[in-house]
Amino acid sequence: MLAELQALLTLQHKDTEILEAERKLTHHHQRSEQVQQQLKQAANHHQQLHDAFDVKKLEGKRLSQEVDHLDEHLREQERKLAHDIVSFKEIELIKQSLENGHRHIERLEEEAIAVLNEIEALTAELKQKDEVHAKRKTQMEGELGLIAQAAGAQQQALSQAQAERASLWCNLPDYLQSAYERLRARFRDPVVPMKGQNCGGCQLHLSGQLIAELRQGTSLVHCEHCQRILYLP
Repeated sequence: MLAELQALLTLQHKDTEILEAERKLTHHHQRSEQVQQQLKQAANHHQQLHDAFDVKKLEGKRLSQEVDHLDEHLREQERKLAHDIVSFKEIELIKQSLENGHRHIERLEEEAIAVLNEIEALTAELKQKDEVHAKRKTQMEGELGLIAQAAGAQQQALSQAQAERASLWCNLPDYLQSAYERLRARFRDPVVPMKGQNCGGCQLHLSGQLIAELRQGTSLVHCEHCQRILYLP
């Protein structure tokens, strides 16, 4: 095989290696972004659960304070009724106020008890979800670490392949560089084998004269259809 042809095949192989390394590296970056997004979504969802729990606790506290405030007010009304000198009309108003107040406080106490029961149930549920979230977070962070490690190794391989490609390129004569780059702009495989009597790239039939030139092996031969560089397998 011509030295020039061997050099071009080696270069093409290196270009293929670089493309594959770039593809794998892109995949690692995309997967890392996906996992980071999942981690962020999980954290946001978990925070929403805690926020809702905090709101429920505040509601329970508010109801408890409202009950205490109303109870104090009713006791003050009862003290006034028992010890102060008030008119008959005012007595009736106080009694009505006390009756309404006691009914209201009963409703508030029922609401407060219901909220406290919800808080108790949510506390147990949130504890379980905290454990699940912590486990899932650890798994995703571990996956991110493995992805970063793989991406680092792939980047190193890519850098090495690019350096080797640069060395190969520098050793090519200008006319081969030009021919390769021109074909590379059109095809991912500028250098292809002959398959039967056809071009391994465009698959079209090759003339007998071109096949004879290729078998002689004295110069680079281009496909008469697609202009790829041909070689015998």
